[in-house]
Amino acid sequence: MLISLYIFWGLVLLLIVLHSIIRVVHYFHKLPMPQLFANLVDNPLRQMIQPPYETAGRHGIKLGITQM
Repeated sequence: MLISLYIFWGLVLLLIVLHSIIRVVHYFHKLPMPQLFANLVDNPLRQMIQPPYETAGRHGIKLGITQM
């Protein structure tokens, strides 16, 4: 029982370390989004649940706004 607890917390720690490494690499090296994830973002089901025009409005983006 104690060994399985060590394995569990070891895996949790490993995932946290890997996530941190990935975040640091992405901070310094901007990489394009893989095609797999682009398909998930442009999914019709996601657009039904989270409509793009409503999402833009929640972030304060309005028609006619230009970048300064």
